[in-house]
Amino acid sequence: MSLFFSIFDSDPDFPMALRQAHPPVCELFGLGSEAFARRLLQQPGIAIVGSRQASAQGCADARWFASALSGAGLTIVSGLAQGIDAAAHRGGLSGRGKTAAILGNGLDQIYPRQHTGLTKEIQQQGGCLLTEYSVGTPARPHHFPNRNRIIAGLCRAVLVVEAMPKSGSLITARHALDLGVDVYAIPGSIHMPQSVGCNQLIRQGAQPVQCPEQLLEDLGLGRPPTKGRPAKAGLADIGAGPGLFTELSSPEPKHAELPEQALRLLGFLNAHPQDVDVLGHLAGRTPASLYADLLLLELIRLAIRTPDGKWLKTGL
Repeated sequence: MSLFFSIFDSDPDFPMALRQAHPPVCELFGLGSEAFARRLLQQPGIAIVGSRQASAQGCADARWFASALSGAGLTIVSGLAQGIDAAAHRGGLSGRGKTAAILGNGLDQIYPRQHTGLTKEIQQQGGCLLTEYSVGTPARPHHFPNRNRIIAGLCRAVLVVEAMPKSGSLITARHALDLGVDVYAIPGSIHMPQSVGCNQLIRQGAQPVQCPEQLLEDLGLGRPPTKGRPAKAGLADIGAGPGLFTELSSPEPKHAELPEQALRLLGFLNAHPQDVDVLGHLAGRTPASLYADLLLLELIRLAIRTPDGKWLKTGL
């Protein structure tokens, strides 16, 4: 059973960034693994943040990056909000780096409520929930900008996946820049409002990033992908040593092991999320008959299921 704990600014491992924040963070209340929380104070994680009104592709990207970074032994830090934050936490749960959720309310209530199950998974897998707000404090609009300075203060880099022009993610990025923390952003279409914030950050000097390998290389945890071909999102090939990362290898060798129907179905997947009805029409099969093959493709990291139940091919 998870227990409540507190970490004070008098603790020798309490981050200087939180002591010097505006306003300063004097105490963190936690739920889950206290040992993991204290490690996070000493070994900052990677923040993955973004829009609550995220696109399906944005959620898939957040989960992809979080899975790879967590697989490399990094802690994924985010704010438990709908959209990008939730996708980042779920991606973090799939690796060995675990995930920490920073709340804008007391630990006796979860906001949004539909993420109650997600918070239980975070705790069960050795992660934690952290907040500066005492038990009984409800979620208030002004709490979330304050919460974002804690996210920035617990990280060695911030990745913004999608962001509206005036979003909390941009506040997190500003806090990070004030602290000297590197900010990365995934560039997006000029026609999507969710991409405006990321494109704006890139204009202002944030590092554009298109795959986890680039970010891991910058952090000194990986090597650049092979020239002439894009790196694949095959997480089965992530290095096993703590904090180490080996190049994500292409999943093509796995193709020979696929049943014929699954291999044919893979040919209909692409970078654009598609629901099972569309895939069934393309493959000439009933939607219900696709799930076993889709699950197989997901298990061997050739396909990703987006939060709204659609499917896309990895490594494109």
